[in-house]
Amino acid sequence: MNLRCAKTVYVKELTAILRDHRTLIAMLVVPVILYPLLMLGGIQAISIKSGNIEQETIDVGFKNSIEWEQVVEPFLGVERRILADERAKRIEDGASEDELAKLPTPLADIIIPHATSELEEAIRQRQISCAIIVEKATRSTDSLPSPESGISTSALPGSIQQIRLKLLLQPEHIRSQLAAERIEEAFNRVAERLVDNQLQRYNIDRTLIEPIIIDRKIITTSGSILGLILPLILVLMTITGAIYPAIDLTAGERERGTLETLMVCPIPAIDLVVGKFLVVATIAMIGA
Repeated sequence: MNLRCAKTVYVKELTAILRDHRTLIAMLVVPVILYPLLMLGGIQAISIKSGNIEQETIDVGFKNSIEWEQVVEPFLGVERRILADERAKRIEDGASEDELAKLPTPLADIIIPHATSELEEAIRQRQISCAIIVEKATRSTDSLPSPESGISTSALPGSIQQIRLKLLLQPEHIRSQLAAERIEEAFNRVAERLVDNQLQRYNIDRTLIEPIIIDRKIITTSGSILGLILPLILVLMTITGAIYPAIDLTAGERERGTLETLMVCPIPAIDLVVGKFLVVATIAMIGA
């Protein structure tokens, strides 16, 4: 390989590329400006869409009215009272309107039940967001008294002590996924309150069943978000900035009718390929 010939091809092609306004736009404007704007705009749009969906009503399916009325609905009523107590406590502590607005809406207020025997098909057809199946409902043998504050299992009809639920959802459907998460969150909230009340009844400290408690404190800086997306942007800029020059230096020769002339030049083909390859690599690094 003759490095002098490769250098000549490199300088000639690089000069021609840098004189082309279309190449400069494809190399700098598109990857450096357009792609970051599209990525950040897409993330913002998804966040807004998710927030709007969380405020919408949730269509939930169930097999029969007995399961809903005797098992599911009573627990939703318990969650409503828990959130009402929490809201009252926040107001007593002097919480602002913005803080109160961030409190979750009771699931019983935004849920619309639908009885159907074909739950899976209804979810596939997106007639309902998700479905609840009661696999097991264990009832207490005795009626446990309620503490002075809070809710005990005796507050639930039929003295239900434990239930096992199955949630049917469609992961690729964002409404289905958010609905399932909200339902699980509601039942976990009720479960936590019931556990606290039972521990209080037997004078058991909760630290006995939770010996390790980890609290997270998230510390962000102005560059944190940029640090997450910068590697991806760098890869996209490198690839995108080199695509157009690579096409122009190969297929562009045929389009301009200069490929035949280029092939009969008295230089080895390897020198020609190396010179053009170095131009593409240089353009990619400039874009990056």
